Amino acid sequence: MAGSLRLEDPLTRRPLAVRVVPAGRLTVIGHQRRPRPAHLKALAASMQRMGFVTPLTVVERDGGFVVIDGQHRLEAAIELGVEEFPVVVVPGDLARRMMSLNVEQPLNIRERASIALSIYREVLAERRRSPSPTASWSTPWRPPTS
Repeated sequence: MAGSLRLEDPLTRRPLAVRVVPAGRLTVIGHQRRPRPAHLKALAASMQRMGFVTPLTVVERDGGFVVIDGQHRLEAAIELGVEEFPVVVVPGDLARRMMSLNVEQPLNIRERASIALSIYREVLAERRRSPSPTASWSTPWRPPTS
């Protein structure tokens, strides 16, 4: 990655990178909850006072970057006219784990079901793109024989 600072997570030793990315290369995970207008307004006011000081957390995917932490900050900053964003690029396998920790308020049953379905579809699409020889999802379950 040209123009990035490479780091290593001090606990897990996973690779990280810090970059500045144009807004046009950032997308938000489809099953993220839409921010409340009052929350966006408060974030924008905070950014106007202090600046955009907390980078977004992203994974690199298909030539762009998917925001897994910072969707609300991204939307508020875009409303303020920000065109480039500091991001921390994390390994893709952390995306689902991080998203489960990143909620503004508890999800209702409909939102949880929608997220579960969206994640299932994403996993299914990944498996279709690169099937694992050890994956057993396609093998039907059969009771053990005695």
